[in-house]
Amino acid sequence: QQASDAFGIRPKLFSRLALDPRVSTIRSKSSSRSAPVLFKREEIEKIAMARKDMEAASSCAIRLGVPRGAMTGLAAVGLIESVDGPVLHLVVGKEYYTRSSVDHLIARLTARITKGKLPANYVRLTKALYRLPVGDKPWPELVRTVLSGQLRVYEVKGRLDAILIRLAARNYDEVLGALGKSHGP
Repeated sequence: QQASDAFGIRPKLFSRLALDPRVSTIRSKSSSRSAPVLFKREEIEKIAMARKDMEAASSCAIRLGVPRGAMTGLAAVGLIESVDGPVLHLVVGKEYYTRSSVDHLIARLTARITKGKLPANYVRLTKALYRLPVGDKPWPELVRTVLSGQLRVYEVKGRLDAILIRLAARNYDEVLGALGKSHGP
């Protein structure tokens, strides 16, 4: 109960953590299931800190303005960090990302916004990708082209908050050019 109060983790969840071989425990020699289990404080502190920085994939996808399925690709190329390990025993669902890595990506994308007037024939980045032929959309490549400066982006002001929905390019052809001809229709 003390650990539960100290770290904000329900006692039932400590039972789940105790079953994970990656978490060090000290068990009494008693065969009773209700016998106390001791944990290393440092490990529980680390797990509790990781929990505070977790965000569900669906929430991250909404903030970024991408489909939930694109999150895995963004993590695979190192644009965001996925959460793994015993901390996943403390939550419902298994696909989480660190909030700090998503915040950092949003800040990096925001820093790439070109100041000045929005071009007349602009296209939102999300709309440009959805215009591509059926199949997987190159979300990681799109983000990389913006971050590298290969694709100049502008901000579309309005009620939509997701970063990739707010960002626009001069036109559709410019997006295709930045992504390479293989992504064109």
